Amino acid sequence: MKNIIALFFCALVFNSCSLKSNSPNDPLSKNLDYLEEIESPQVKRFAEVENVLSIARLKTDPLFSVIEKEITDVVTAKDKLPMIMFLKHNLYQFWQDQDHVRGQFKTISLADYNAQKNNWQVAFDLDVIAKAENKNWVWKGMNCFKKNETMCLVFLSNGGKDAVVAREYDLEKREFVKDGFSFPESKSQFEWYDENTLLWADATNPDKLTTSGYPQTLKFIKRGQKLDDATFITDAPKDYVSIDSWVVADQDKLHFLVSKSISFYENELFYLADLNSQKLVKIPIPIDAEVRSIYKDHLLYSIKSDYAINGKTYPPGTLLSFPLFALQNMQTPEVVFVPSATEFLQSTTKSKDQLWLSTLNDVKRSLIPLDRVDNHWVLGKFKHGLKNHNNGNWSITAIDSDSNQTFFNYTDFLTPVQVYYSNDGEKSALNLKAIQTAPERFNAKNLTIEQFKAKSKDGTLVPYFVVHAKNIKLNGKNPTLQYGYGGFEASMTPYYLGVPGKVWLSRGNVYVLANIRGGGEYGPNWHKSAQGVLRQKSFDDFIAVSEDLIKRKITSPEHLGIMGGSNGGLLTSVMLTQRPDLFGAVVSEVPLTNMIRFNKLLAGASWQGEYGNPDIPAEREVLMKYSPLHNIKPNVKYPEAFYITSTKDDRVHPAHARQMVTRLKQMGHSVLYFENIDGGHGRAANLKEYATMLGMEYTYLFQKLSPKK
Repeated sequence: MKNIIALFFCALVFNSCSLKSNSPNDPLSKNLDYLEEIESPQVKRFAEVENVLSIARLKTDPLFSVIEKEITDVVTAKDKLPMIMFLKHNLYQFWQDQDHVRGQFKTISLADYNAQKNNWQVAFDLDVIAKAENKNWVWKGMNCFKKNETMCLVFLSNGGKDAVVAREYDLEKREFVKDGFSFPESKSQFEWYDENTLLWADATNPDKLTTSGYPQTLKFIKRGQKLDDATFITDAPKDYVSIDSWVVADQDKLHFLVSKSISFYENELFYLADLNSQKLVKIPIPIDAEVRSIYKDHLLYSIKSDYAINGKTYPPGTLLSFPLFALQNMQTPEVVFVPSATEFLQSTTKSKDQLWLSTLNDVKRSLIPLDRVDNHWVLGKFKHGLKNHNNGNWSITAIDSDSNQTFFNYTDFLTPVQVYYSNDGEKSALNLKAIQTAPERFNAKNLTIEQFKAKSKDGTLVPYFVVHAKNIKLNGKNPTLQYGYGGFEASMTPYYLGVPGKVWLSRGNVYVLANIRGGGEYGPNWHKSAQGVLRQKSFDDFIAVSEDLIKRKITSPEHLGIMGGSNGGLLTSVMLTQRPDLFGAVVSEVPLTNMIRFNKLLAGASWQGEYGNPDIPAEREVLMKYSPLHNIKPNVKYPEAFYITSTKDDRVHPAHARQMVTRLKQMGHSVLYFENIDGGHGRAANLKEYATMLGMEYTYLFQKLSPKK
């Protein structure tokens, strides 16, 4: 599941085809099933008509051109800080600006970067390649062989889809490898085994996919081999979600792991002991555990349920370990980290001599150093680590696993990213060298951050952040944008509000981030408490935050807008149908709305671990109660919502948004809709499209929430 979770959730590769309803007990979906065509003439006409109406409404507003330029200036700024990574002891970044809207993969030496020299060299120019090949390529990253980090697979997407073309690229020669590895568009997954061999979770054959549309078969393929001649390693049952592999480097060794995903949160894990004999050794950990790392020959994993072994029981969120040499005879695991009532593990990363734990404590991120000394795990080699402060986050942006060179970032809603460097793995004290700070994108001098907690329907306290002017008038008239997600154990944490700060906060408005259940802010149980048939608790939490904002007179329903994308689009759509009285504006980006059909559309079957299975009567009953499409009523006053999707979204089918908009209009309600052709799940294929899309969304919010003059 590692790669599926990285993508959040993926979909089948498709052409212009029909996915007609097969739900005889759901006549509503059947009447709207023509909208499940990807690019039929009828669907194209629907999108064209709706787009014309939305463009006429939003782009003709004088504010739109102002906002679009402000967003463009922020996202294409040439002085923004690069998101760096180590490859072969040099630094690399993927860079986009106004002149390179598709992007360039660039490199610089560590010394030059720390000296703040701007002599980046272009290693891969996507704008040039897309023009030469006449393709709408979107960058989807690269995977390099860890022993030399110059032989790489580049992943290119046509228009932003998750399905990618994979082609071998030489970073030193800066060219595609002649007769190198090359794979057609698919949802395949790859790992380098050695310089001439790839592990390949094959998604190129439609007959060899799981019911969720992911790879079912793991193979290895040698340089020069035809794709059809790849060697079989193992496969997963058809009704599993997927199969994939990944590599972990540790002390000059490469360890290969294989995952057969039973569901989105359950996996059978194996250690690939020998490629030639395809020997797989079962890793003896719970099926809902997550492998976090391999460090000094010890496998670290976190558990998501109470775990009883050898007379001991460990609580969810505990980080445990055992030696790799005991893989087939594991005794009692060692405890590495135990969560508290407020602090939970989020991730791990490592350098040569240091393992770092990233934790959230009341939704503020800290970094805790960890090492293995004299056969024991020792916390706090650097005595205090990097603790959260000022409602912000510490994170590691780049780390060299072959040395101790590490770049740290600090940021919060109002503080641009600050970059620090350390090479202190052998020392007892952490010495940070300030490298640079990102430019401010808005004036935050008179703004402040507060964190409150709202009491949900069942009494649970739900945290949320509010960013507002220091001299805010608590009169209920402040235009307020509330953002939420609440799903897939994803944590919503403070980040620098570059675009919202410039466009929204600088005009005297309020920004809110709600940390509702379903996310991972307070560990596995925070997620599980709103999973499946308990989903309503996530919605109750979001409502509680909205009501608390109104109670505090920060805002009022006519000035309160909400925004969310993907699972967050489901959230905002449920808010529209359950509590239309609370909101003056609803922005729903690439949403799910048809919860009776979601598991029939593209890869929706893989999300049943999150939402439940509508084919099971008891679970279908719960889903029907909140499915936005099925809860629109004719005689209810709804705020005019704005739905945004992409024709090439191959994660969440665009039919979700299309059907919701159509049903709202059938019931006599006003709604705006915009469907971008390209962009995939990100809605936009390049920075120019992104600025335009976001400009339309904010123009809509100003139209709906600004005090009437």
